[in-house]
Amino acid sequence: HKMDPGDRDVAARLAAEYLRRDKAADAKKLIDAVRAKEPGHPLACVVAARMLRRAKDDAGAKAVLEEAAKANPGDGRVLLELGKLRLDLKDLDGAAAAFEAGRKSAPGEADWLGLLARVYDVAKKPEQLAGVLAQQSLAMPDDLALYLRLAKLYTNAGKHADAEKVARAALYIDLTSAEAKELLMGALAAQKKDKEVEAIRARFQ
Repeated sequence: HKMDPGDRDVAARLAAEYLRRDKAADAKKLIDAVRAKEPGHPLACVVAARMLRRAKDDAGAKAVLEEAAKANPGDGRVLLELGKLRLDLKDLDGAAAAFEAGRKSAPGEADWLGLLARVYDVAKKPEQLAGVLAQQSLAMPDDLALYLRLAKLYTNAGKHADAEKVARAALYIDLTSAEAKELLMGALAAQKKDKEVEAIRARFQ
């Protein structure tokens, strides 16, 4: 920064480190200088929002991040910070929008699917939650709890063919899982696949 005080990215990074070390005054001086030249600078706005939140000014932090998101719609750092803030403010639709945008524009920036699963769970949106869990299952093929949760969502939604498929996958993970077995048998029964139900029941006796 001393070598090139005009480098906004370096100044913003330095401000972030100052804030991490509780040197808020030093951080603010740098952030104000950066935003005076570039109001929507992504990292500068993220740091500014964090300072505002420390000061209990969530509305101000939200305004700063929304300005940055408008200027840099594909910046994962801004979308992550904005989504988390909206989630804390119980703006679930807004949080989902930020995380969905982040997932599309900056897939490697954060665990967008995990964040979206949290939002859709809190928002009681089982269809969207099932879609997110289905994508997560592709990356976590050995996560029994994830498969069981997804199978339950499909069962509750009346998507018995999907529930059957996921329950079978859960049994491949753990053949001894009583919950996976019950979900599979329930999905088969709902599709009137009685012979398969009997075969499974006989197999586990």
